[in-house]
Amino acid sequence: MKKQLLAALLFGGVTGMLFGLEPLLFDRTQWKPVNLKHPGSETVELGTAPLGDTGRTVPVLAWGTPRPPVVELALQGRTPKLEKFERAEFILTLNAPEALPLRRIVLRLADRSGETFQFAPDKAGGLVQGRNELRYTVDAAAPKGSIWGGDGNKKIDWPLRVAGIAIDMNRETPGGRRILLDSLECRPSGEHAAIALRTGHRLNLLLPERKTPPELVIRNTGLEPLELTGTLTISDAGDGIRTEPVSCRIAPGGEAMLPLPGDYMQQGWWKVDYRLKGASGKEFAGTHRFARMNPAGPTSERAQEFLFGLCGHPERFSPEEAELEALAAGLCGAKILRTDFAWGRIQPQRDRWNFSVYDRLVDVFGRNGVELQCLLGYSVPWAVPASYKPKNPEVKGRPGLPDYDDFAKFAGTVADRYKDRIRYFEIWNEPDLIGFANFSAESYMELLRRGYGAVKKAAPEAKVMNGGIAAVHTNNSGRPNHNNGLFELLLADGGKHFDLFAFHGHGAFKPYVGQLRELRKYGLTGPGAPRPWYSNETAESSAAIGERKQAASVFKKLLYAWANGAMGYNWYLLREKSYYPLGHHERHFGLITAEFEPKPAYVTYNMLANTYKGGKFLRTVDLAPSVYGCLFENPAGQGLLALWNEGTARTVLLAGLPAGTTRIDLFGNEQPLPVRDGMAYLRISEQPFTLRMPEVPEEKIRIGGEVLTGRLPQQLAVPSGGTGELALQLANPLSRPLALEIRAAAPEHLTVAPAAHAVTLPAKGDATVRLRLTADREFKATPTAPALFRFSVTPAGLSPETITLPVVNRLPEGEPLFRLGKAEQYHSFVESAPGNEPLYWKGPEDLGANVFLSCEGKHLLLRAEVRDDVHVQPYRGSDVWQGDGIQFALRLPGQDKLWKFGLTRLADGKPEVYCWSRPAGFSGTVSSIRLETARDEVKKTTVYRAEIPFRAIGMTPENAANGFRFNLIVNDNDGNLREGFLAAAPGLGVGDDEAAWPIVNLR
Repeated sequence: MKKQLLAALLFGGVTGMLFGLEPLLFDRTQWKPVNLKHPGSETVELGTAPLGDTGRTVPVLAWGTPRPPVVELALQGRTPKLEKFERAEFILTLNAPEALPLRRIVLRLADRSGETFQFAPDKAGGLVQGRNELRYTVDAAAPKGSIWGGDGNKKIDWPLRVAGIAIDMNRETPGGRRILLDSLECRPSGEHAAIALRTGHRLNLLLPERKTPPELVIRNTGLEPLELTGTLTISDAGDGIRTEPVSCRIAPGGEAMLPLPGDYMQQGWWKVDYRLKGASGKEFAGTHRFARMNPAGPTSERAQEFLFGLCGHPERFSPEEAELEALAAGLCGAKILRTDFAWGRIQPQRDRWNFSVYDRLVDVFGRNGVELQCLLGYSVPWAVPASYKPKNPEVKGRPGLPDYDDFAKFAGTVADRYKDRIRYFEIWNEPDLIGFANFSAESYMELLRRGYGAVKKAAPEAKVMNGGIAAVHTNNSGRPNHNNGLFELLLADGGKHFDLFAFHGHGAFKPYVGQLRELRKYGLTGPGAPRPWYSNETAESSAAIGERKQAASVFKKLLYAWANGAMGYNWYLLREKSYYPLGHHERHFGLITAEFEPKPAYVTYNMLANTYKGGKFLRTVDLAPSVYGCLFENPAGQGLLALWNEGTARTVLLAGLPAGTTRIDLFGNEQPLPVRDGMAYLRISEQPFTLRMPEVPEEKIRIGGEVLTGRLPQQLAVPSGGTGELALQLANPLSRPLALEIRAAAPEHLTVAPAAHAVTLPAKGDATVRLRLTADREFKATPTAPALFRFSVTPAGLSPETITLPVVNRLPEGEPLFRLGKAEQYHSFVESAPGNEPLYWKGPEDLGANVFLSCEGKHLLLRAEVRDDVHVQPYRGSDVWQGDGIQFALRLPGQDKLWKFGLTRLADGKPEVYCWSRPAGFSGTVSSIRLETARDEVKKTTVYRAEIPFRAIGMTPENAANGFRFNLIVNDNDGNLREGFLAAAPGLGVGDDEAAWPIVNLR
């Protein structure tokens, strides 16, 4: 690969390049000849041509005879901006097929007002044959050369942008010549660097042929030498993290390549955070994601069984971005991509049709083994009758109900054009949401009937589906932004006008399960349903749960939909939406980032396609409450058992497994699973995995018992210079003796004894082994930055299952126990739909909090400093959870129930304490709690201070010292509804799971 093409892959974005840090490659730009007023201007032509053996196609300027005295070229479209600099050197690179005498080539820059500044090259003259680098020195304080237009103040009003170039001929310049436009680079004074990750693949993937680690590539884009020192922090999808010091010295225009330390040969996902500082103190910081995987595609055949699908919006972006999206979709094994065939883009006027975008997309995705699923919508203004009245005038969005004949013609024309290349058509999107369909449910059904008929007439073999239903609750919610009653209308139609029932159901796995159960009750899925169903747009945003948990969500939702009869599943979205800000709920549904870097979910999707492609679902495997087991058979006749646990993790002996069983993790790494007497040793947690068996087992798979019984603490507490203990309750569920091996590894500043221990339990016997942890005086760990203690309990002859527990000791003086304001701490109740954007959480300025917990004498003190842009609390008593306020809960040893409290500042400014749950034997607790609140509307802060007597809740000094389970959420209501909450930890707010709460020790 040639140097410039590699630079394009490493540093060049496909849109909005950070010019001044990266070269502007002209093959990604559009130029136009201007001021064609001179004799010979009529011979000027602008086309494209290959640039040597670089693999690039660049603009080429040509003129004939007679040649003009000057050729002026203007850069069109979204031109890059140059941020403020004092002095800079611009390097214009051109290629001349043969030597070309010229007077000079000038560079033109324009400022914010449109004032144009023209700069002559440092060395005037013509071009030599081949590559030419013309250099221009720009002094921003005193720009030299011609200046015109704009506000005329002769000063640069930042930012600058590239306006164009002009070629001045001389008497020796011949006619019939060409110049190839290569690139323009800006090297400003001071310290400047372009930093990228090199993996050998445009999507930051390490493919099987890559055997070396990735490299962080730093290019000095300034005029002076660059000296950098700092750190690289590399984290994986588990709890692995390492930080390494780095330093380098780079000459102007030069590069440094820093190989990332570590082993990256297993399939997986990593993130590198770099924090570097120059000699002047200037900081350079950023993050890159990368992954290793064995690609599941692309494959040329069409999917005939279960559809592995994705959703995307490639029609909204440049052809280069669409190429990369198609590459990403094909590589991870997707066989279909659902996208909008936008009516306004295809037929902007009644008598004007334009299929160029979609012809290109069908081709580019087809070359990557991906067929498109065509979503037909939405209205265009010219097709909406004057008589149309919106169902809800308050909801603004897309144009309303179109003329049925016009829509039918549009649908039929699209189907006819692509009937040999597109099999699946969808009539509209989420018609149960007024934001997409601001007309009655009955009107939508007529639109469906007309669209169905038009598509089937043009393409009889096509499969037509209803517009995917957003959620079950919209069917009878009564809310003004929902279209109620569509389920009944679809059932009454009986599938006459839809071949597939399409349903979405965005969000977490548990609510998705509940919605699928409701669909079955309605009769839209399961036995007796009018048509097969398709989960054709559903996902979970990583803004709410983090990127690692999103990978587990892909696994669970896709396979659970398949196990419940879905004929396909489209994850929404392939690529994150760059037009939403970072942290926005709508931005982070994608499997890859907007910058085309992989997220963990992308690697998991690839694993699913590799492992389950061509398979068939056999049956569910009921092991225990909250444990999900889905059994499949692959084309080779092997059994595939998908397992995970939505409750407390369990370490079990799993019976009924044949010898030769292997275990496949979320990323596709496969390891032998020792099986002894038909049993394997496994920890089943919220992290799903697959068991691959040589054949489908005839014996019933079941839990043969638990070896590690009792609930492990969520967190261990060990004071600095003190000790702590972990009691392991062991049991032998077998009718023979069971030998167990225990191994433990303590983090820095901690020791554990015993580090290794063997015990043999008699048949049906049990025992308790105590691991003692001792901390030195240097040990410091908090609930927000815990140390990690690892141990395993392994039956003889079986594989170990390593368990990780966080360890904390104490908080530094004045530090909050919890800082709330991260995306993964926020739980949203707002559905993803047009018009709901104002209700999405926008970051800690919208809602954030610092929470302090301490003891003073025999009182527990809770203080929460909440940043909330709007404080709304219209409720009292048991309903205060619906408004702004604090909910917290704690579990004290020896008590039969947990404590659950609400702290709020009412609409009249008075404080209120409410108790939803209390252990037996307590009364008068609420009246004994002293609560003070204050609201500062200027700073948008609400402060809660609660003083809780120990005796009121049964707390003792020993509880405070040894630790107790605690959790807290901050509710968010800006006036219309409870939008969501920030949680210190999982397990409160959407069901209580005390095992997920941190342990807090305060003495």
